[in-house]
Amino acid sequence: MARWQLTIKQPNSATPAIPNLVLEAFGQSGYQPGLLQRATLTDLTIGGNAILTGTPYSYRRTWAIAAEEPESKALILEALVHWQDTTLAANGDGLLELIDELEYLPPEPSPHSKVLLSGSSFTPFTGHITGFGVHKVKLQLSEQHKTHLAVSGDNTLIKLLAFSAVEVISAP
Repeated sequence: MARWQLTIKQPNSATPAIPNLVLEAFGQSGYQPGLLQRATLTDLTIGGNAILTGTPYSYRRTWAIAAEEPESKALILEALVHWQDTTLAANGDGLLELIDELEYLPPEPSPHSKVLLSGSSFTPFTGHITGFGVHKVKLQLSEQHKTHLAVSGDNTLIKLLAFSAVEVISAP
């Protein structure tokens, strides 16, 4: 794990163990993080007052990812997704861990509501903390996943790894 990387991995106790997937070749717009906010404006009353709905938990992170990587990394991604789906279908803890070292989390009053990667946190201004996040996620492969892009000089197939990830948070 290092700055400018996105790492996806199984929980430490998972079996069979699958290698961690480390991505860093995102191209021009292949890394698109987002936030699903806690409160949403759902309507307005006839008098113009806002009607807000929300959840009892913090915001959730989302990612749309398109990375140009060797075919071997596409196979790791598919193994992780298969393990996740099989484990979740059996009512197991199949959530994968996504460590995002590309973008800092929004600053919050300390302590932060999200799990911060050890050694990455700092105080951008008084009373607030930020850092890189460690998230429990559900992955979904895109229809464009594994699109053939090129063959490298050493005859390695370069594929498009295209997927989305949504942070999963249990209500308190």
